[in-house]
Parts: sequence; C-alpha cells; structure tokens
Amino acid sequence: MESDFLEQEYRKDSLIDLALGEISNGRYKNALAYLDAATALAPNERSLQELRQSVFEIILLDEGQDTGSEIDTETPNFTDFYIPEEQEIISPDFARELLSEAQRENPGLYRRSFAFTLGGSYGLTQPVYVENGLVLTGEVSTPEHPFSRIFAETEYFFNESERKFGVAARYRGAVHNDDNIDMLDHQFDMTLHIRGYFAETMENRLILGAKMGIGYLFLHEDSTQQDGRGDLEISSAFVAGVYFEDALLRYLFKNQALFKKLLVDLNFDFFFLSELNDVSMAQYSIGAGYQFTENWKLGIFNEVSNGTTNIQETNSWEAGMKLKYSY
Repeated sequence: MESDFLEQEYRKDSLIDLALGEISNGRYKNALAYLDAATALAPNERSLQELRQSVFEIILLDEGQDTGSEIDTETPNFTDFYIPEEQEIISPDFARELLSEAQRENPGLYRRSFAFTLGGSYGLTQPVYVENGLVLTGEVSTPEHPFSRIFAETEYFFNESERKFGVAARYRGAVHNDDNIDMLDHQFDMTLHIRGYFAETMENRLILGAKMGIGYLFLHEDSTQQDGRGDLEISSAFVAGVYFEDALLRYLFKNQALFKKLLVDLNFDFFFLSELNDVSMAQYSIGAGYQFTENWKLGIFNEVSNGTTNIQETNSWEAGMKLKYSY
C-alpha cells in the first residue's frame, strides 16, 4: 500500500538522520547500527550502502585494522550490538523498534512529516456576488441560507529542517446550497509553512505555526431570479495565517493516556483579493480531535468567515467533521 511505503520512507530517513547525528559526534558504532537498520528498509539504495561502507571503514581504522574489507549489504554487521537473527535483519520490524528507542530519547524524531485531511461541513451564509469589481451581499444582513461544503488539505514538512519548514495545498468547495444563491463557491490555496515545537514529548507537542502563500477564490457575478446564478468570477488572493495545536488537558491530567490523545487546534487565515476592489476575508476556526491510532485523528470544528469590502461586510458560519492521516 502507498501509506506503508510512505511510512517506510519516513522511518528510513529518520534513521539516516540519527546516523548522521552520531557521526557528527564521533560515535561511529552507533551510527553503523542506525545505518544497518536503514539498510534493512532499503537494501538496494546505493547512496546508503556507500555511507555505510564509509562508516565501517572508519571503525576499522579506529580499531587499527585494514580498510579493504567489503560489507555484505544483505547481512549487516551489528558491531558491538545485539546481533539479531537473519530474518530480523531483513524485516522492517527491527528498524521500527530501533527507531522507537531513539524517539524515546529524542521526542523531536516523532514529529509528523506528512498529513492529509478530508472533511465536510454544514453552515449558513449571506448571498455574495461580484458587481463591477466589488463584492456585495443580497437583501439579508445575517447568515441564513444553508449550504454544504467539502474540503481537503495536504501538508509536507521537510526532514532536513527537523520538520519545521513545509508546504501545503488546500481546497474548499460548496457542493450544495438550498436556496441556489450566489456565494463563495470554491477556494484553493498553496502556502509555505514555518512552525515551532514546545513542551515536546514522544506522544505530544505544542505546535505554533505561520503560513503565507497564494490562492484563488471563485465567486459569482450578479444574477437575478430570471437568469439564474451568475457566472463564476475567479480572483487571485494573498493568503496568510497562524495556527496552534496541542493536547491541552495533558497538563492537568498528566498520567491519563486519554487526555494525551485529545487535541485542540485554533486557526486564523487572512485573504486579500488582489483582483477586486478593497476586498479582504478572515476565517477563524476552533476544533477538537481524538488521535485514535498513531496515524489517524478524527475531529470536529466550528468556523466563522468574515469578508470586508469598502462598502459592507459579509459573514458565514459552518460546523463539520474531518479525518486526518499523518505520519
């Protein structure tokens, strides 16, 4: 399965990072053990074999031996470490156990590199349409028209930056509105992320992040009941935002595993529509989720959107559920 392949790549990269850290500290035998485990996951990767060969030769030099020996990449030499059976060496389980031991010593190794979120919501909105470069509302002053939305988001944070820098893409689309009104139908954006980690343990970490990028918003032109909904108008937008995530109750109930899996997240996004006149939009959301396995989280959220132009304000509200896979 693709998810198994991605997890295996994540473990291999983490083991290589550990090995490089041990090399920089002069602990070559420890580095060789991590490279042995990484080789069990990718026995045919040439660059990994060459790195492992170099480390082994350094160990031989340190021990005053000749450096001409070749290494058998299929049966690693676990020098001065527990030597497993051959079936353990060729199994990813050995690498997984070794990585887990390292993560207990360094919680930062358990930060997530990849995440994919899928969800849906139901809410109320004001009619919104474009006329002569302005975003205007209909006859109502409060959100009262029902709509349904789906959304998807994917994130990737780079191992080379200790998963502090990453990229993301997100789509939100209104699949149905009961009154067939003009509204913000679709939203797509791509962003660069930077985030910091605090109060970090193997299971949890407080995440503070910021993002910026570009996006596109799809609104309707002005329409009447006679001619139906107006054509879609596409506007590019500058996107910026900040976000927070942590299992807040873990500080009160330190010995309760349940509260380490209850995560709270807060998000604020700002959009400035560059192709329309003085139009901006802010989205605020609060959510809670339960991390029911190592990789899967199910959550609920509540979101308010507020759009401001040089003439008036528009508002919408929605609540929904989302499923997140990460590793």
